[in-house]
Amino acid sequence: MHFDTHGGSMRYFFSKQKKNKSNELIKYINIENNFNIKNNKIYLEFMNKSQKICDDLKKFVLEKINLGFTVAGYGATAKSTTTLNYMKMDSKFISYIYDSTPFKIGKLTPGTHIPIRDSTSLIDDKPDYTILFAWNHKNEILKKEKLNGSQTKWIEYIPEINILDEY
Repeated sequence: MHFDTHGGSMRYFFSKQKKNKSNELIKYINIENNFNIKNNKIYLEFMNKSQKICDDLKKFVLEKINLGFTVAGYGATAKSTTTLNYMKMDSKFISYIYDSTPFKIGKLTPGTHIPIRDSTSLIDDKPDYTILFAWNHKNEILKKEKLNGSQTKWIEYIPEINILDEY
């Protein structure tokens, strides 16, 4: 089954019993074959694009910190944890990560130990730049924070670094 969650995800069901392939399964097998997923080239391209995104983001953050700016994140997500750990970017790079999930607030990000603060703290903390880690919720976050009076410069990093001037 296909879901729109996180930019697109799939749910699979497995059984010991041999069953006929459903029309939906055949449809997705054909889509995957059209993407040429059995060829390693697609995975090497993905790896190279991912590496470039991480390199560009780390370079951006280091440049801003070296200029005396503060950099925070928004969305203590699994994808931000993976990205930050891969880049070895901890609280020396990212001051805080803001989130609205009650059980995350007051904790630290796994591995990188960045404090997770309530998203309402964004207004008082006034970070110069805030990386949008929960990019799949971009529109609702930016709308909410604009209404709250946020003055931060929002940073997208997927598929490339982009400072959002208007939101």
